[in-house]
Amino acid sequence: MITRTITDEFSALTIDAKVKLLVHFAHELTILARDTYERGTDSVAAPERLRVINEIQHRVTSFVDDLLNENNGRYPDEVLMKIILEQPANPHFQEQFQRAFKRACCT
Repeated sequence: MITRTITDEFSALTIDAKVKLLVHFAHELTILARDTYERGTDSVAAPERLRVINEIQHRVTSFVDDLLNENNGRYPDEVLMKIILEQPANPHFQEQFQRAFKRACCT
């Protein structure tokens, strides 16, 4: 039940702390995206993975924007955490995103 625990911890953070964590996580996503490129070319070797990362990046940065602009119509914290941490279609992606989120939390 990793998502529930992380969601509870995330929800307890201040807005500033949430923003800092999510910006760090967004940076972690850019690092994960680099692995989708075909080395030495402009081609993408893993387009499905890059699309998933890009979609999560979009949701995370939108949430940060909503926090900074005090938009109370944003996703609830638990929805964002599910988007980030649960990838039922691909357990490998799920593991990578969870590790990236933990790195963002701990630095």
